[in-house]
Parts: sequence; structure tokens; C-alpha cells
Amino acid sequence: MSSKSQSVSEKAKLGIIYATMSKFSGTFMQFFGSVALARLLEVSDFGLVQMGTMIIGFATKLGEFGFNMGLVQRREEVREEHVNTLFIMDFLFKLTLFGIVMLALPYLAEYFHEPRLEAVMPAIALYMVLDCFSNPGTTMLDRQMNFGAQARIQIIERFIEITTSVGMAFAGMGVWSLIYSKIIAISVSAILASRAAHWRPSLKFDFQASKELFRFGGWIFFRNMCREMADNVDYFIIGRYLNAQQLGYYTKAFDLMRLPQRRITRSINSVMFAAFARVQDQPEKVRAGFEKAVLAVSLVSYPLLIGMLIVAREFVEVVFGEKWLPMTLPLQIMCVAGVLRSIDPFLNSVVTATGFVRHTAFRRLVEFALLAVACYIGVQYGIVGVSIAVVIVSFIVMFLMVNLLKQVSISGWREYLAPQMPAFGGSVLMAITMLVFQYVSKNVLHLPALAAMIGMTIIGSLTYLGVLWLTKPKRVIALWQESAQDVHKLTGKARGKIRGVLGKLGMATTIK
Repeated sequence: MSSKSQSVSEKAKLGIIYATMSKFSGTFMQFFGSVALARLLEVSDFGLVQMGTMIIGFATKLGEFGFNMGLVQRREEVREEHVNTLFIMDFLFKLTLFGIVMLALPYLAEYFHEPRLEAVMPAIALYMVLDCFSNPGTTMLDRQMNFGAQARIQIIERFIEITTSVGMAFAGMGVWSLIYSKIIAISVSAILASRAAHWRPSLKFDFQASKELFRFGGWIFFRNMCREMADNVDYFIIGRYLNAQQLGYYTKAFDLMRLPQRRITRSINSVMFAAFARVQDQPEKVRAGFEKAVLAVSLVSYPLLIGMLIVAREFVEVVFGEKWLPMTLPLQIMCVAGVLRSIDPFLNSVVTATGFVRHTAFRRLVEFALLAVACYIGVQYGIVGVSIAVVIVSFIVMFLMVNLLKQVSISGWREYLAPQMPAFGGSVLMAITMLVFQYVSKNVLHLPALAAMIGMTIIGSLTYLGVLWLTKPKRVIALWQESAQDVHKLTGKARGKIRGVLGKLGMATTIK
């Protein structure tokens, strides 16, 4: 292996550790913050913010043009004018979109039958504009593979958002606590990312740099547009044909289902895309990295999602309260989709990083079309029908994406399914023991919801870990040994820094 490949490999491994630490800490904070907010605020508050967020999310994709991923994927040197061009284009487009959203606001409020939307949208749209100042810094940190700085910034941003939102909710600010907290957090994140990347906003625009980035970013823009439409079409349909309260139930259920994807898969995926881009001309290394990533994510996401499917009712009742019980069945249905979606980002990253971004763009367009039709049919049966539609489309999209990997000669069904087998087998046996305990606790022991949930969680966790320990799958053992070595290297560096600091202070230390 070349020195370059070794460097990229080491950075990728450390990046995954940093990103995982960041996402796990963020998940921990978000979970307790979400529970507090769910009890302090009304269900319709979450639905209202989701309406505004999906409008802004769609508008934000209009202004991205994929330049940020173009900077990360670019083989040649990235110059200052590339970053400044990214910032200027992003800023001008989002200012324009801010104005368009404000002009369209009365029509949007009428479409969703939600007059409160006119009051909250200006503040939500401001978040879109402020994001322009964060984007260049985070993009350059990705390019530099400086994942340690990324992790620290993400933890700080999440901590600020959660603490301020809960504090404002306690103060009685209602739906505004969900909005102002995001504005404060993204502002702090923008400052920290800019400082870490040594970038300052500049109005220097370079047409040649924009042309170079657009050759790659144009397809990213098209793909992002299709992805944004696919990610939000169910929200738009529920908001249009049902109401804010039903959207609130659906949003909370969908967010819980998507938690492993957002907090685990994406944390690793951001690292893997940068690593794949660096070794895009070495298919065997891309394939090996892809299989390890699929194995690692499936080992965590499968038991979480299958376990959530089984304990969903007890979990919702205990954690969020009885007013949230209508979201139980949609949550259980979408956990099936979550298993499929947890691997999906890696499929996109492998294809995109190796230059086949056009293929993923058309795949996203197909996904949007299928979801639009399926959700329109499903909404006739409420949020349960929409949840079933999401599961069906997830199966179809997974099939199409793996076939795409085969077409571009990166991977195939074996490379996709084999790494998932240890997690799948352990999760099936885990589910059986949890269902048995659930039946006994309900019909024989008559345990309260909290005791039943704790019991199922303990029994399920022990079963899953026990199956892996008894069967000792070779892939899992190899991954564990490699991860242990990487963690040891990381902690060794930390111990070295601590010894250096203590030495400068003239303090003796026994840290080895």
C-alpha cells in the first residue's frame, strides 16, 4: 500500500471514530432534549415547524448547486477562489430564495391550511441564509479530512441547540423554542467552522473556478433536488391532505426510525465519501472500505431498529406520554424501512465518489416519482398508509441501487448482503426472545409499561451480544480487532498530549 493510501486509510479510521463519538454524544443529548420538548410542547408545534423546515430544506437545495461536494471530490488543488465562489453563489441564491419564499408565503399557508405558517416562516427562512456562512468552513474541513475539528463543532452545535430549545420551552416560548435554538446554534457553528478551516468570507468571485466546480456540481445539484423532493414528498402530502397534528405524529415516528441513519450511518458516511474520493482510482480499496462500512453500520442499526419495532408501544407511552400513542403503528411499520435506509447513504457515496454522480441523480428522480405516487395512494388511509408506502418504495429503491453498483463494477449483491448477515441473524434471534418476554410480561406477569420495556431491552441486548459472541463471525472479529487498534492509537495520542501539557506545567504524571 502506498504512503498516500496509508495516510488516507488512517485519516478515514480516525475520522470514523471522531464522527461516531460526535454522533453518539449528539444522539444522547437529542434524545433527552426530544423527550423534554415532546412533553413541554404541543404535537401541532412539531408539525408546524416541520412544514416550514421542509419548505426551507427544498429551497436550500436550490441554492447549493453541489459545489461543496465538488470541492471535496476534486482531484486537483482547491484554491481560495474556489471556496469564495462557493460562498458567493450560495449566499446570493439563498437571499433570492428568501425573497421568493416570503412572496409565496400566503399561498403556502393556504396550501397547508395552516395560517400560523406566515408567522414562523421568516425566522425559519433566516436559518437558510445563515447556513451559507457555515458551509464553506465545513466543506474545507471535509476536504482536509480534519474530522476531529468537525466532531467538536458538531457536538457544540448540538449542545447549544438542545439546551436553548429546552430552556425556551420551559420559559413558555412554545413553537419559537424550536426555531430560535436552531438559529443560535448554526451561527455559533459557522464561526467555529470558519476559524478551524482558516477561512473568512470574501467577495472575490472567479468565473473559471465556478465552471470547474459546476462540471461536477451540476449533477450533484440535480441529485440533491431529487433527494430533497423524495425526502419531503410524504410530509407535503400529509400536510396537504391531513393536518398539522397528524404530521406531528408522523414526523416524530419518522425521526425515530431515521435516528440510526442520521446519527450512525451519516457520521461514517461523511468520512467515507472523502476517503472514497481520494482512492477513487483504486476499485479494490473502495470495495473493501464499502464492505467494512456496511458491516459496522448494520451491527448497530439492525438491533436498534428491530428492537424499536418490538418495544414501540411501551417506549412511546413511557418516554413521550399517552398523547403520542397514535404514532406507534407508523413507527413500527417504518422501522422496516429504516433497516433498508441505514445502508443507503453508502451506496450513494461509493457511486458518487467514483465519478458516477449522474447515475445517482436519476436514481433519486425515480425514488421521488415512486414515493409521490405511493404516498398519494397511502394518505387515503392516513399516516399508516403513508408509512406502508415508504416501506414498499424503500424495497424497490434498494434493489435498483445495488443493481447500479453492479453496473458500474464497484460491488454486487454478495458484497452488499454478506456483511449484513451477522447483524441480521443476531437481530432475528433477539426479536424472538423479546417477543416471548413481551407476551409473558403482558399476559402472565402483568408488568407495567416501564418494567416491560426495560426487561425486553435487557433480554434483547443480551441475546444479540450472546449470539455474536457464540458464533464469532470472522468479519466481526476482524473489525473488532482493527477498531481496537485504532482506538488505542487515538488514545495514545491523547495521552501524549496530556503528558506534554503536564510537563510544561512542571507537574509529574504517571500517564503511560
